[in-house]
Amino acid sequence: MDNQYPVRMKDVISAVFTHYESYDILPEPTTGLLDITDSYDGTWITRGHSSHIGVGFVVEVDKGFIIDQEVISNFCHICSSREKRQLPATPEWMARHASSCNRNYTGTPASMGTEAARRLWSWSTQLGLRYTTYVGDGDSSMYQAVQ
Repeated sequence: MDNQYPVRMKDVISAVFTHYESYDILPEPTTGLLDITDSYDGTWITRGHSSHIGVGFVVEVDKGFIIDQEVISNFCHICSSREKRQLPATPEWMARHASSCNRNYTGTPASMGTEAARRLWSWSTQLGLRYTTYVGDGDSSMYQAVQ
């Protein structure tokens, strides 16, 4: 696991490895990846397809551990305030603001959940995990995105 993940997350992933080992399910020898059963869900600041911020998360199904999460937003209050006051976004200002900008997605609110899932699946192997069996609620757009 990479050092970028918080200690608690490392503890959760370690517990998942231990749980699977108790059933003699071990990481694949050639890759070191542990195949797990997971589910995905999300929560959004508003209902419907109009939310500008939300959180998608992957849950290991057997133990119910939250494996990973992604906050996704197509809105930044600071950028929006500057736009309303018609202040120019100069390259210098953009460079200073980039590290604290809350906007990390430029698509529509309706596609934010699918994008959060796609991101979570894309880096799962960095956690030492491979999500091989998905248990879901029938959201076919999300399933197709991570497939």
